[in-house]
Amino acid sequence: MSTPERRDVAGPLRILLGEDDPGRTGAIREAFRDSKSNAEIETVGSLGEFRVLAAARPPDIAILDADLSGGEALTVLRAPPEAGPFPILVVSGPGGEGRAEAVLRAGAIDFIVLSPCILAALPFLVPRVLREWRLRLAHKRNLEALAASEASLQAILQSTADGVLAVDRDGRVLYYNERFVEMWQIPPDVITTQSDAALLGSIRDQLTDPDGFLAKVAALSASTEEDFDTIHFKDGRVFDRVSRPLLVGTNHRGRVWSFSDVGDQIRTEEALRESEGIFRQLMKNSPVYIFFKDEKDRVLRLSDNFEKMLGLPLDDMLGKGMEDFYPAETAGKMIEDDFQVLRTGSRIESDEEIGGRHYTTIKFPILIEGKRSLAGFTIDITDRTLMEKNLRASLREKDVLLQEIHHRVKNNMQVISSLFSIQSRHTQNAECREILREGQARIRSMSLVHERLYQSSDLSRIDLPEYIQSLIVHLFQVHLVDAEQVRLETDLEPISLEINTAVPFGLIINELISNAIKHAFPDGRKGLIKIRLRRGAGGEVILRVADDGVGFQGGLDFRKAESFGLKIVNLLVSQVRGVIDLDRSGGTAFIITFREPSAEAK
Repeated sequence: MSTPERRDVAGPLRILLGEDDPGRTGAIREAFRDSKSNAEIETVGSLGEFRVLAAARPPDIAILDADLSGGEALTVLRAPPEAGPFPILVVSGPGGEGRAEAVLRAGAIDFIVLSPCILAALPFLVPRVLREWRLRLAHKRNLEALAASEASLQAILQSTADGVLAVDRDGRVLYYNERFVEMWQIPPDVITTQSDAALLGSIRDQLTDPDGFLAKVAALSASTEEDFDTIHFKDGRVFDRVSRPLLVGTNHRGRVWSFSDVGDQIRTEEALRESEGIFRQLMKNSPVYIFFKDEKDRVLRLSDNFEKMLGLPLDDMLGKGMEDFYPAETAGKMIEDDFQVLRTGSRIESDEEIGGRHYTTIKFPILIEGKRSLAGFTIDITDRTLMEKNLRASLREKDVLLQEIHHRVKNNMQVISSLFSIQSRHTQNAECREILREGQARIRSMSLVHERLYQSSDLSRIDLPEYIQSLIVHLFQVHLVDAEQVRLETDLEPISLEINTAVPFGLIINELISNAIKHAFPDGRKGLIKIRLRRGAGGEVILRVADDGVGFQGGLDFRKAESFGLKIVNLLVSQVRGVIDLDRSGGTAFIITFREPSAEAK
């Protein structure tokens, strides 16, 4: 008995056998042993195991039972078979012939009905099937490579800026690109003829010398020489033409013609000349200093005003470095910045003082002939620097003046508060003393605003948490509150207000806390005052002053109360365009919501 044909690769033939019939599995293994085949057979008994093992260790070829446990072979097949990592040979017992077409369509490399004779031949059949699969796969790859090569050629032809035409020696058009049709303005019904004579006939009337053109085309068509010339059109178009023989080996197959629209080049050159003229005017008349340097930090070009800045002719500065124009320290800093731009490709802005004048310079990378170079511009900011210096001095003076004003206002209010204190000691009327003491507290709330502003670096806004804490300490001292009897809790978000809102805000807090201290805890009753400050979702300020005391009188409308303090609160809430609400559950809680006026509304 002959041995199975040799495989194309070294090593044993790796076979994955999907078979759940032990008798058939043994027969297949025995057939391969009897044939002395160099094969390794791994056996699985279900489609699930087949999938797992095929994915983990792809074999050279798989033999799959059409009725393997877990489903039909169709569920693991691919189409076409050469798309998979290995071919699948489907086998069946007698009576399974009806499945052959479906199995082969699904991607099996072959379908075999097993019999004793087929089993004996299987070791010889498997290598041939594998070889056929590999040949089929190689053929498909060759076709794909040929198609890719043709597609690449077409892509190159269509993407080139030149018009390209290839004609064989019989005058038949082999290929062309759309640029050729566009440049020569060839009608669609002419180009589809694939006839060079038809093409020449359609373009004859466009040329200034049609007879000379046609004569040269005829001469070159039979030649193997390369040629270059220029073609002129009646409408002013000018094409450069390159003509080369189309050779396959040494076989002269025809001619390739390439056309470049020189008119575009001429227009480009004119645009470049215009651009250069604009650039020259910019460099000559620019009010800022413009410079270009090469990759070694040497001067390439400077605007004309550098002559006045440095006192040197422009030509004497070209090709030189910064150390040739500036003091050593200034030049060193410039060179350091320049090489940072050249090294990192980053943009740098710097300030220099040269000859008693101040300049600001912006440097950035550019590409010149593929090399990273440097460009930038310098602006004389001497006048602006002096103006800013004077402005800063003026602002400092105004800050000092504002601080002094706040200090004096605070002192004057302290004098008024002291007068109220003296007056209260000279009156025997308890009601009058209470009124004077309340007046002192109100004056203190306003004075504290100016005190905070005087001590602050920001003279326009006051920090509310610090202000509220200071005001509470003062009120507890004025009303002689025992901290063991009335406790205080605060929950204050960091919010600031400008002075026009802070003053009425402070008076509102003063009245609400004073009212709680005086009325919420009669007869030595112990209690708690809670103050909460936060910003709402819409940016509004929300203040909540609450106590767990005896509560507000049942049917009394706080907006119409006779209490002078509550009248002040309602008036001040209206002044800041806010809203005040009263919560009587669990004591008394006043909730005030307002929005600080925007800059446009002031």
